[in-house]
Amino acid sequence: MKILIADDDPVIRQMLAEILAGLGHETSEAPTAAATVEAARSGSFDLALLDLTFPDCTDLSTLEAVRRHAPATDVIMVTAQTEDLGLVAEATRLGAFDYVPKPIRDDDIRIRTTRVQQLRDLSRTSTRAVSQLARGSEIADIIGESPGVAEIVKQARTLSGYDVPVLINGETGTGKELVARALHYAGPRRARPFVSLNCAALAAGLIESELFGHERGSFTGAHQARQGAFEEAEDGTLFLDEVGDMSLQAQASLLHVLEHGEYRSVGGRPKRALARVVLASNQNLEALIAENKFRRDLFYRINRMRIQMPALRQRKEDIPLLARHFLALLEAKVGKGVQAIAPEAVRVLQGYHWPGNVRELKNEIERAYLHAEGHALELLDFSPEIAIAIESGENEGAPDPDTLEDLHKLVDALRASGGNLSKTAELLGVHRNTVRRWMQRYSFGRPRQARGQPEQT
Repeated sequence: MKILIADDDPVIRQMLAEILAGLGHETSEAPTAAATVEAARSGSFDLALLDLTFPDCTDLSTLEAVRRHAPATDVIMVTAQTEDLGLVAEATRLGAFDYVPKPIRDDDIRIRTTRVQQLRDLSRTSTRAVSQLARGSEIADIIGESPGVAEIVKQARTLSGYDVPVLINGETGTGKELVARALHYAGPRRARPFVSLNCAALAAGLIESELFGHERGSFTGAHQARQGAFEEAEDGTLFLDEVGDMSLQAQASLLHVLEHGEYRSVGGRPKRALARVVLASNQNLEALIAENKFRRDLFYRINRMRIQMPALRQRKEDIPLLARHFLALLEAKVGKGVQAIAPEAVRVLQGYHWPGNVRELKNEIERAYLHAEGHALELLDFSPEIAIAIESGENEGAPDPDTLEDLHKLVDALRASGGNLSKTAELLGVHRNTVRRWMQRYSFGRPRQARGQPEQT
């Protein structure tokens, strides 16, 4: 993998670089928050090891900026503040994959980077599967039986046949692109290209070039002509995600295209815009209008046909269906022999708040699949953070007397012992009743009995 090491301590940067090089990874370094964001914006990194604090930034805004400018880059936080569960929970909400406690150990880096690589491999496998199925992908691929999903399906069936812009609103991870694809593949343009562009991932000065293309020599660095998204989409569908992050100038250009059906490449001549436009945003565009960050006339132009995506916490009856769907996709590609989810695990999944919505659920199923040793996903296969949230009753990683690091140790010990209470207690150096109490506190239920092992004692 290509990994960015972001830490203000040169000793830590050198140590991490040596560890990662030994694992076969390519590394780059950033000593400040500003350098980190710039590197993330300009480089195609698979993973960033990100220090929590820098001299020029002492909060989570660096993480926020990295996730905004490089959404495809996974982030592992490196921090000494492992006692602050609220901070860890907030980092997770902002998109951090995991954290590594300081002082750093080689095994911590090896385990976590290997996990990221495995998940990225799984994700690429799933993406290829979706790509192969895409031409037959229609509204039936929208999974769920809740009233909210039924309404989306109804709207999508109606709007797929109309050649008008559609605005899809909803929180991050709710499946806005899935609905956009369904609109395309269920409509008359299904045989033409579907092009997706994430506006939040583009630098403000490049978005018009990305949308409309540019001619050779039209600006510094334009050594050759380049097609824009409108031209790539031809007479298919152009999906503009996170349209609320477009600059006002780009918004004006987009409005011109929607009003007049033509655009001009940077440094070029006018061209006909033949693509249908579907737009999405996780922001309240009306609020952005009040802050003079979004054009009112553009909003009125794109808000005629609107689909509102419900958050996953608003459609909890769909969680088992979605979880089993993601598991089936993984099993079809990997063939590990995991074909079910334990009832206790389903109960906990339905009780969790899911701030990252369907995308977070999909990632959690992938993580659990990696850990699974039997024929079903058990509660111990899932992230301890979910159990913490259920136990706290606040569903957002609320404070608890035990640290998140200690909870990870409990889960690792349970896995190592095959769920045997006495062996787990011995590994942790505590009494077996303490292990039992911790498991009850975090809703782990009865320990899993490994295949071929005697009844737990």
